[in-house]
Amino acid sequence: MLDMLGEKPEQAAPPDMLFSDAVRRWLEDVRHRVDEVTYQGHEVQARAHILPYFDDLQIRLCDVDGETLQTYINVKAKFGRSDGHGGLSAV
Repeated sequence: MLDMLGEKPEQAAPPDMLFSDAVRRWLEDVRHRVDEVTYQGHEVQARAHILPYFDDLQIRLCDVDGETLQTYINVKAKFGRSDGHGGLSAV
């Protein structure tokens, strides 16, 4: 069916791919499956919060686990505001 539609199945991520690069790849993949406003919301959150943190960390996608994500959430809860004054809410 994918051949008939001219689409390629999503390829598995290379084992050494960085998590931040996987997020960028996901943004490109999802861009054509959601409306523009939804995509822009995803992109803003990724560029403002997720990518800077994980670009600095340089962690591979295969090494991300629950502890890695919980640490990210904790850091953002304490220091996540872009103005540097406090953390992000749970929302």
